[in-house]
Amino acid sequence: MKMPDIIDISMFAPCGMNCMVCYKHCYRKNSCAGCLNSDTEKPEHCRKCKIKDCIKGK
Repeated sequence: MKMPDIIDISMFAPCGMNCMVCYKHCYRKNSCAGCLNSDTEKPEHCRKCKIKDCIKGK
């Protein structure tokens, strides 16, 4: 997979990780749209992300 030249800021997670390299985002089926994007259409495993919940708690 080749990284794009410009990365949308919403693709950087609250923890600082680039969502485009996250294994959940790279799934071909039921991929995560990124932590900062709306949860409404995300698969359950993305809505219940332990990393995202940890950041919210701090």
